[in-house]
Amino acid sequence: MKVRFARWLSVLLMVLGAVPLLLGLWLWSQGSAEGGLPTALAGLALFAFGLVYLWIPYFYLADGRLVVPILRGPKAQTAIPARARVDASGDRLTMTVGTRRTDLPVRRAMAHSGDWATLQDRLVRDAEAR
Repeated sequence: MKVRFARWLSVLLMVLGAVPLLLGLWLWSQGSAEGGLPTALAGLALFAFGLVYLWIPYFYLADGRLVVPILRGPKAQTAIPARARVDASGDRLTMTVGTRRTDLPVRRAMAHSGDWATLQDRLVRDAEAR
């Protein structure tokens, strides 16, 4: 299952990028290229990140693994054993194997609320089916 980023995060990045972008363009139009261009480029980069966050997934949970595409290193992919119980009822995703509970590198606040609710429903149905 694919879970997207929360919309507030995308909007925040776009707003934080729009302010320096507009300021940089204004400075550049006033004849200050050395101050305006770097400011506008930094704002454009932030704004672009905000746009990208509208489409890229926050994480995938499928086929016995959790994949977080924006992470690098060992936390980017986590194997989920078949006997593990994954829970999304708290503020983060957790995996329980026997009596050992492990917090996974995914937080509810960063996830799209509709996708998180769908994930919770699916995890409850899967747990009841076992």
